Amino acid sequence: MEEQGMVVKIKKNSCIAFTSDGEYLEVALPKDRSVRLGQEIPMVKIRRFSFLKQFMAAASLLVFILAGQLYLGQANASVAYLTIDINPSIEVAFSAKKKVVSCKGLNYDGEVILSKVRLKGLDLYEAVDVILKQAIADRYLTDSGDNVILTTLTVNEENIPLVELQSVYEVIKNQIETGGLDVEVIIEPVKPEMRHQAENSGLSTGRYFLLQKSDEKGVPVSASEISSMSLGKLEKEKGMTFVQMLKEKEHHDDQVQKTEDDQVQKTEDDQVQKTEKVSKMNENKGVKKGIYVERKNE
Repeated sequence: MEEQGMVVKIKKNSCIAFTSDGEYLEVALPKDRSVRLGQEIPMVKIRRFSFLKQFMAAASLLVFILAGQLYLGQANASVAYLTIDINPSIEVAFSAKKKVVSCKGLNYDGEVILSKVRLKGLDLYEAVDVILKQAIADRYLTDSGDNVILTTLTVNEENIPLVELQSVYEVIKNQIETGGLDVEVIIEPVKPEMRHQAENSGLSTGRYFLLQKSDEKGVPVSASEISSMSLGKLEKEKGMTFVQMLKEKEHHDDQVQKTEDDQVQKTEDDQVQKTEKVSKMNENKGVKKGIYVERKNE
């Protein structure tokens, strides 16, 4: 008996029929093309067509594509952030491979800079170089100005910057020397918590960091001042430099650390107390110290 099938779809030169065996088969249309949906037709001159196989192949391809996108998404996910404050304030997010994932201007001048350059996909050091070149071209840094470049880098779980501070400084230094500029440079590692706090306050991480340190040192700097003024102008108004302030703070921290070391030595008989102090000291030592370079003619 000739196998029959019910037409469920009509195509240009063929149709799809559903057989009593539960199969979908593709059949060539007759010459007069006199076929309608629901009609039973003999399954002659057929080419077997497995929808299940095609579906599985398509599904596998989709899974492969999605998996690839997921992998690329993870590979390109931002793991840390670098901020640059001159007067333009810019934040760059970068991946574990030190490639720029995204960037944003944190004030109007920062947006102006980013409207003129393309950073996404660049190596982080190259991105820093591009930002500084544009800042010099737009005269945010000049040979007669009170130039300040403040950079912050977030740290990882072990409190270590994912990017070498010295390598970032070398990029900055190269642009400074090429442009014949006298610039105060601050490069500071900060914990992710500080970045979150800065974000909530509406300040760049660098400016928020300086606001916190100014408060600790008793320097009267308000949030509105540090958010709206160039750092060089703010230093002039306060009669100090941020590098001097941070170096004093670093010296103070070293003295505190030395005192803690001495205290640990004096309490060797109390092992529990010693263990707790050593643990705390090691935790604090995880964060590398920043780089502070004063202007030459300060």
